[in-house]
Amino acid sequence: AIAASTLLRGRVRTVHLLFAAFAADIGLWYLSQSLFGFFRAEIWERFTAILAVLLPQLALQLFESMIPHEPGRRSRLVKLAGVLVLPMALLVIGLQESSIVRIGLMIYVFALLSSGLFTLGQRGEQSSSRATQRRVRFLVLVGALACLGSLAEYASFLVPDLPPVGAAFSI
Repeated sequence: AIAASTLLRGRVRTVHLLFAAFAADIGLWYLSQSLFGFFRAEIWERFTAILAVLLPQLALQLFESMIPHEPGRRSRLVKLAGVLVLPMALLVIGLQESSIVRIGLMIYVFALLSSGLFTLGQRGEQSSSRATQRRVRFLVLVGALACLGSLAEYASFLVPDLPPVGAAFSI
């Protein structure tokens, strides 16, 4: 709903498209988790894992578009994430049932999102606009809370008795 709302507002810029893609990824991730819980079909588990691999990719692109670098230049973090996406996707498609792969996926998502938020915060503080500084500070704080919520949500997959409270925080 958030993705569709963003795209229906009128003049859509790149940052809006990336935000819509990021919101859609999160929404589909929760939907696929629910479908996996209901049907227990392996396809939904794999779909959830692929969406998790895409999550930091979309987040980093979104953060990059909020406060862009020099034109035509990408940050090292976005380049690193681009190098990691294919191996991670192949790992989760091929070996999803492995606990090591699940933990690796959790580290991959958390490390890239945390690094992206840190980088966004640093670039926001360097902005000459006080409004941009405040906006970025708010986004980093809320993003960090959502990151921790997602980490708690993912931990409920690793420890089945843990209540899935992370969804409330990550949304």
